[in-house]
Amino acid sequence: MFDGVNEQGLAAAVLYFEGYADYDLPIDNKEAIASLDFLHYILGHCSSVDDLKALLKNIRIVGIPTPSPKRPLPYIGLLQIKVANVL
Repeated sequence: MFDGVNEQGLAAAVLYFEGYADYDLPIDNKEAIASLDFLHYILGHCSSVDDLKALLKNIRIVGIPTPSPKRPLPYIGLLQIKVANVL
């Protein structure tokens, strides 16, 4: 579906897999991040996989219905790597 790389070299991709994704409901003690925004959120807040692991303790990925098909889209397959010396 979409991917990105930030200035620190953290790369991530989000894939669409029908029937393989379920999302949590928001809860008061964690920041709710829409599944559609998750990739951009982590690339803006994390510089390493360790940063992402720490961040995941404080957020909750929630499904937000889209205009079409009026349900959360099944995004999974998030891949994080540290990119170095790539040509």
